[in-house]
Amino acid sequence: MKLLISGLSAFLHSLSGDVMRLRLTTNCSNQLRLCLLVFFVLASSFATPGWAQTGSGCVGTTQNMPLSPNSRSSTTASGDINSDTQVTLQINGQSYWFALLSSANIALLLGKDAGNAVVTFKKGLSLNMVMNSPSEYLVLLSGTIMDDMTEYNLTGKVIAVFHCTQVSQLMLDDFMAPPGGMF
Repeated sequence: MKLLISGLSAFLHSLSGDVMRLRLTTNCSNQLRLCLLVFFVLASSFATPGWAQTGSGCVGTTQNMPLSPNSRSSTTASGDINSDTQVTLQINGQSYWFALLSSANIALLLGKDAGNAVVTFKKGLSLNMVMNSPSEYLVLLSGTIMDDMTEYNLTGKVIAVFHCTQVSQLMLDDFMAPPGGMF
């Protein structure tokens, strides 16, 4: 551990020159602070952690999020000018609802129950595309999922986050907060 801390200290010192002087002790609190500092320095050094940025859109690997014990969402941004984002709700790997959010469709509702004998995505389940910053948007899910006779009531569950080089101007102009004014 001391070798790792010494190496991190040398790395940070090389990044900041004489401006930053670190005094390391065996105190866990200082080690934790140093690790957090290294994390933030490294994170800010990379403009695209986890996903690629091309052109004016948001391109990302598919992001999967568990919704209930037997269901999950799968969300992918296309990277086009409309910020098209495909969302699929799945039960044990099989897709039951396909939806396409975009700058023209920032809120969608499930029109009827969908699912199987174990899991049901209930009518009224909603997907919302919400701006988090000029270069980032979230995909939120709200509504009810019945899974093995247990009701899961989701309110604004973040199922994906996409970072962009530039978000569609239509999304910026027509931004609408989700029901209840969460943002």
